[in-house]
Amino acid sequence: PRCGGWIIGAALRVLAATCPAGVLFAEREPSRVPGRPGRIYSLWHGRMLYPAYFRRKARASVLISRSRDGEVLSGVLGALGYRTVRGSTSRGGAPALRRLIKTLRAGRDVGMASDGPRGPAWRVQPGIIHLAARTGAPVIPIVFGAARAKTFASWDRFCLPCPFTRVAVVFGRPVRVPPDADEALLEEKRRALEAEMDWTLEAADAAVRK
Repeated sequence: PRCGGWIIGAALRVLAATCPAGVLFAEREPSRVPGRPGRIYSLWHGRMLYPAYFRRKARASVLISRSRDGEVLSGVLGALGYRTVRGSTSRGGAPALRRLIKTLRAGRDVGMASDGPRGPAWRVQPGIIHLAARTGAPVIPIVFGAARAKTFASWDRFCLPCPFTRVAVVFGRPVRVPPDADEALLEEKRRALEAEMDWTLEAADAAVRK
């Protein structure tokens, strides 16, 4: 599966290169600060493709499940230059979390599907909020929309842009979680991130309809 993922990743890289993006609210993306934690990029599982291509030069680490689909996706992201951390909240969660914490504390970036790996779609799971609390890293929503795309009948409604179509990449407002947050505040921050991700998705889709 990983070898097949590399082949798919190379093909998707060619496809994405035909779709130059308009970028909205890029000023919301905090810069890296020496000696400070890296950044956590929050993605929707079904809208991972173009942001992964768009930010490929960051050489971030991405959390991928241990499933067979995750093995394929690991190859896809490897072809784009990403490191992958295998695990999820249900399988390999603790070792994966430790690696992500170490990565962020070393000043490197991390990408996570906020609603993954099994959904429900467009519902932020608590793992990304706990990671932000443990590290002090900002959570940055990033979503893309495409004027013409194939949307698959999968749980995540995976969106594949058509060649040479218009694409918009939209950044949401960063969400920061204090290290001493109690359960009530963690849930408040989860809802805040979900609302920002929803807004960013709507903005990306609206941008390419104009």
